Amino acid sequence: MFEGIIREAFLVTAILSGLPLLVSAGCGLVVGVLQSATQVQEQSVSYLVKLVAVGAVLVVCGPWFGDELVRLVQELLS
Repeated sequence: MFEGIIREAFLVTAILSGLPLLVSAGCGLVVGVLQSATQVQEQSVSYLVKLVAVGAVLVVCGPWFGDELVRLVQELLS
């Protein structure tokens, strides 16, 4: 019983944190390639693009993230 709850908690944590992390890594890769190709070495461009992309993911997927967390907590408390 306890192992199943812990496993479920780790799985939900990995899924909910993985999506913004993957988006951030993908944006960083694309911006890095574009900066290398254009020889623009401004660090703030990369941070700004990542910030906007992760913010968009959190706004779009926020309700789903909240539903998953509520479901997990209800399962833990029941």
